[in-house]
Amino acid sequence: MLVIDNISKTFNRNTVNEKPLFSHLSLTIQQGEFVTIIGGNGAGKSTLLNIIAGALAADEGQIILEGRDITSQSEHERARYMGRVFQDPLLGTSPNMTIEENLSLAFNRAQNTALKWGLSPKMRKLFCETLAPLQLGLEKRLTTKVKFLSGGQRQALTLLMATLTKPKLLLLDEHCAALDPNTALQINQLTTNIINEYGITTLMVTHNMEDAIRMGNRLIMLHEGEIILDVRGIQKAQLTVGKLVALFKELQGREFAYDQALLAP
Repeated sequence: MLVIDNISKTFNRNTVNEKPLFSHLSLTIQQGEFVTIIGGNGAGKSTLLNIIAGALAADEGQIILEGRDITSQSEHERARYMGRVFQDPLLGTSPNMTIEENLSLAFNRAQNTALKWGLSPKMRKLFCETLAPLQLGLEKRLTTKVKFLSGGQRQALTLLMATLTKPKLLLLDEHCAALDPNTALQINQLTTNIINEYGITTLMVTHNMEDAIRMGNRLIMLHEGEIILDVRGIQKAQLTVGKLVALFKELQGREFAYDQALLAP
């Protein structure tokens, strides 16, 4: 279980550019929930993930994961039991290292050990078994440097690296936004398969309403740092993009200018 307890965050405090975002925001994510998060630009989606991951400190409040207060832990410490995939396929991997070296790095990081350059046959077998279901042929290219992979192949590898040791929490920050539609569909399907197979608690930020509705079992909408919609179960299953837009208008209390990024198909 992930508990976000009364977190607040203000950027550029005590300057003319001061911008409050979160004010005593609280949210509880149950073990095994797959939550999609949507909202317009500046709603606080990526900032929320950054605070959870430890890349950004909240001004106040607590982050509790499986009963343990991790608020004061560094991003590096949290990375041992959190997986994260970013929008840019260039992030999350080391381009001048091979596929097997990247996987080894991810495997050993979770165990808080250094990269073992002398990869064992057992580890190579594990990596081949992990890569084969992708049907991308990567299991036959373990010694290929990651910089020679396509964007989709690299993002698939990054997703596997983030989930290789079955983390307690997976954070997906618009991880398909930079991919072409067909590749994005493949990566989204891979994402769903991995999360369902391992029961990983997941937060996925997306600008794509259709993905947010189709994927996961709970949907949250952020607006100016506040949760204005939180649905799951039958209520989520009955959502359509049209209904979601109408709810956004109603909850916001006024007409809103269509955010093209938010409404991207």
